[in-house]
Amino acid sequence: MRKRSRYRPIPVRCDAMAFVQAGLRPLAATKDALLTLQLKNYDALASLSLGSTTKQQMNLLIEATNMAESLAWLGHGRDWKAEMRAGEVAIQSACMRGLATGHFWATPDELEQIRMLMAVHDAQLQTVTIRDIEQAIDHIKEVKRNKRARRTTA
Repeated sequence: MRKRSRYRPIPVRCDAMAFVQAGLRPLAATKDALLTLQLKNYDALASLSLGSTTKQQMNLLIEATNMAESLAWLGHGRDWKAEMRAGEVAIQSACMRGLATGHFWATPDELEQIRMLMAVHDAQLQTVTIRDIEQAIDHIKEVKRNKRARRTTA
């Protein structure tokens, strides 16, 4: 058996200027992507309020929470940190109950905190650029890689 080569070609951007310009564009300017994201988030929230949430929908809520916290870390909506933390705790408790019982549900107080978190996340998405989203994703990956993340699984 031959030894596998360590050579990996470096990806090359064909149009670097278009890449930079796309990063400077506000996320709100990409109406389709923003609307699709918001519909997925609010569908998961609506199913949580009905008590019929699937594991994939809970993971969507967890990802929205991670994105909101990462955008706050970058400076977008930093003054809403307490509300975001309360929403995160509410999602964690719903996940723990879901793991114990087999289906996910939230109490009315927890649901209100999660709704506030989603409202803050929507306000963040209206003001950020695509580059901010990329930086937030990189920050989330770095936190997970360095094992500084609080574990919430559905």
